[in-house]
Amino acid sequence: AAAGTTVKIGALFREGFWAADHLAATAAAVHRINQDPALLPEAKLELERVNIDALANARSHDDPLKQCYVKNIFADEGFANVSMLVGVGYSADVSSVAPHLDAQEIVLITHSAAAADFSNKTAYPHVVRMCRSAQLESRALLEMVELVVKHTAVKILSCKDSYCQSCKDSAVASAKQLNITVARHYDYGEELDAQRTDGQYSTRLPFEVAEVITDCREASVVILCTHKNEAVCNSPR
Repeated sequence: AAAGTTVKIGALFREGFWAADHLAATAAAVHRINQDPALLPEAKLELERVNIDALANARSHDDPLKQCYVKNIFADEGFANVSMLVGVGYSADVSSVAPHLDAQEIVLITHSAAAADFSNKTAYPHVVRMCRSAQLESRALLEMVELVVKHTAVKILSCKDSYCQSCKDSAVASAKQLNITVARHYDYGEELDAQRTDGQYSTRLPFEVAEVITDCREASVVILCTHKNEAVCNSPR
């Protein structure tokens, strides 16, 4: 970059929940980089924040509200000057944003979107992540079942979020490779993914899900392919 160049970084973050802490860390990192002449001596970083609460609250990546919201974000005049995006923690939201990244050749660095699909650089050439793939996490879970717990059958519980489905698919594939039987699999509905008005996730689970967890006749190990751990913790034991 030529001397005096300003590099704009668009930050797609939610204003609340855990994302607020990540946004604060991003702002602090940008400030420290700008203060250290040894890092980017010819350029300064400028952070532009966009609140994506409406994007994150829409349930599926093909939800009309989500599609409209993303389209309007990228249509903003200020977006023409953005060189890179950081943030977008949920896999479903990365799926929504990705086509616009490709169209405008903008790189997105995500800190927590772990769906295995994003490792496919042909499908997602502009998505870079700092976290491990769900494929590695699922493999580690099944290896623990095989080597530590020493069980040969598991049940899988997953919600219909794209990340959770990616975990499920990876877990099923790993189980097959390790000769572990998937005795039962249960997907619970997206109605549990909606946030309550107090900003906390629902802790209600349908009876069938509680039964999957507590019924040990088929398998006593349940692989939780879900980020809703707080929902499971209140289930009957």
